Amino acid sequence: MKVKVSGLTDVGLKRDNNQDYFIVDEDLGLFVLADGMGGHLGGEVASKIASETIQTVVKANSTKKEPLAPNQILQEAYSHACQAVYSRSQEDSKLKGMGTTAVSIYIADKSVYISNVGDSRCYLIHPPYIWQMTEDHSLLNEQIRAGLVKPEQAQLFTARNVITRSVGFEETVSADVIDREISEGITF
Repeated sequence: MKVKVSGLTDVGLKRDNNQDYFIVDEDLGLFVLADGMGGHLGGEVASKIASETIQTVVKANSTKKEPLAPNQILQEAYSHACQAVYSRSQEDSKLKGMGTTAVSIYIADKSVYISNVGDSRCYLIHPPYIWQMTEDHSLLNEQIRAGLVKPEQAQLFTARNVITRSVGFEETVSADVIDREISEGITF
């Protein structure tokens, strides 16, 4: 199966610097996008460390005689990324409290494995349909899931940018990982 990949980021209208970092590793079948947490020092540092650590861990696993299953290696990769970002923030007071969201796709065993932490999203596009594949780890989404806020009230929710899970803000994190069989004509 042929896979076509591209990546592009934009600073947007609210910030002066771009805290996004992405990796397109077609040989490995790994694609990562991390968005440094706005308002925290070093978001661009956190997103780079997290993305590169995820890539390093997945690459090291692929060369093992008995590699871990794709969903297990993604959990391990996010765990290592979280520890790397957190450790760096403890070493440099200017980076204290930095963190990042991250979403990745890993293609292995004729399946696609989607992992995420935070509110960076992955969508599945199979015209004419579009599905959100990842669940936001945000205060707003938790309130919606608990039935405390209705989806149509989301724009009025004052803390809609508060992330409840991120890579590196705390020492440990658990990533959500889902898998789907690859089929022709789909886009992520």
